[in-house]
Amino acid sequence: MKNDVLILGARPYDFTDEKTGNQVAGVSLWVLPLTNEDPTNQVGLLPVKYSLTQAQFAAYAGASFPAVAEMHMQLNIATKRIKFDHFENIQPVDLEKAA
Repeated sequence: MKNDVLILGARPYDFTDEKTGNQVAGVSLWVLPLTNEDPTNQVGLLPVKYSLTQAQFAAYAGASFPAVAEMHMQLNIATKRIKFDHFENIQPVDLEKAA
């Protein structure tokens, strides 16, 4: 499945989980779906945060954000959770020109 999105930005994280002592690292990525899929419970568009591995984000680290893109996702049928897969057609957006 895929959605057209505006990639807002990304922030890396790297910390030690206090409960397990394990090192946790990745990249938080915020995207804005360009279509309201739930108009009965939501007004307008709301950003969604995804957690990517550093390896997943490495493919997009050179891109400029914000950017419009096709976001491809996978559905895990067992857990009914949607998981990030990849982006295609990433095009930077100049918000100063858009304003």
